[in-house]
Amino acid sequence: MYVLYSVMLECKLTQGKDNAFVRDVKAAPSPQSILFFDWQLRDMERFLTDNHQFGVLTVDTTFNLGEFYVTIVTYPQLMLQDVGTGKHPAMVGPVLIHQQMDFPSFNYFAATLISHNKKLRNALCFGTDGDKALIEAFAHNFPYALQLRCFIHFKKNVQEKLHSLCFPSSISDQVL
Repeated sequence: MYVLYSVMLECKLTQGKDNAFVRDVKAAPSPQSILFFDWQLRDMERFLTDNHQFGVLTVDTTFNLGEFYVTIVTYPQLMLQDVGTGKHPAMVGPVLIHQQMDFPSFNYFAATLISHNKKLRNALCFGTDGDKALIEAFAHNFPYALQLRCFIHFKKNVQEKLHSLCFPSSISDQVL
């Protein structure tokens, strides 16, 4: 209980300040907190909503963190490019710390981001690991965005299905 109070107090004391990071805290029905800096939302607006050059908003939930999940948003920094690969670096964006992996939790996350920067609603593309609740919440809040599935997660799901159907590894390798 003390930890929740500390996070809530930090949120309250830093509201309206340039360096605020703890942006929203909720105690019920389960504890949740949203963390971000204003510059992250400005970057996301800049790199995710331009029809001529935009990147994919990626949303992924981590596991095995005790009582909590951490859902992290990443986005490409389109002003920078790796000389060797030609790819744009992925930037860590807002973070949701939560206990339930359900529509209300993910909806709270997406809706809160939009409430702090209404232009984010115009994001053009988001990608997930395929979690149904996560997809539904982000599709609800980002109505213009194309929904993508992470290829690594997709490949893993196909691999598991082929294994469960007892396909020989030589055939599974060809399919993959």
